[in-house]
Amino acid sequence: MKKKEPIELSLGEYLFLTQKFEFMSAAQAKELPSYIINTKNDNCERIVRLAIEKELNKTEQDYISDKFFNLMNVSQISKKYGVSRQSVYRSLQRASDKLYNCLKYVYCCGFTLINPPENFEEIISNIKRRNLF
Repeated sequence: MKKKEPIELSLGEYLFLTQKFEFMSAAQAKELPSYIINTKNDNCERIVRLAIEKELNKTEQDYISDKFFNLMNVSQISKKYGVSRQSVYRSLQRASDKLYNCLKYVYCCGFTLINPPENFEEIISNIKRRNLF
């Protein structure tokens, strides 16, 4: 039997398809990395928002939103809702634990298996660093 030679392609020989399954032009192919990153970021944002909406009760949603998206501290949140700082802290901890348990696998699969996040705050800071919110 004749030994088969591996096929070699140079970078210029790759063909990419658009979402409509049409061949991309060279100009469109240059936009591909940006498209992939933007799509990944959009999906990540959608997953985080869905997890917050589906996994947390209304109070936890409000506190998480104020802390991570409105950048309020525990004292500001407690004044806003007329509850003790300890109550806010406990609710934030409960919500963070729920979200961490819900999102850690998505995060690992979508971003890295080498260095998974330690907690929900780390997931949020990584997402913010990528300018997703």
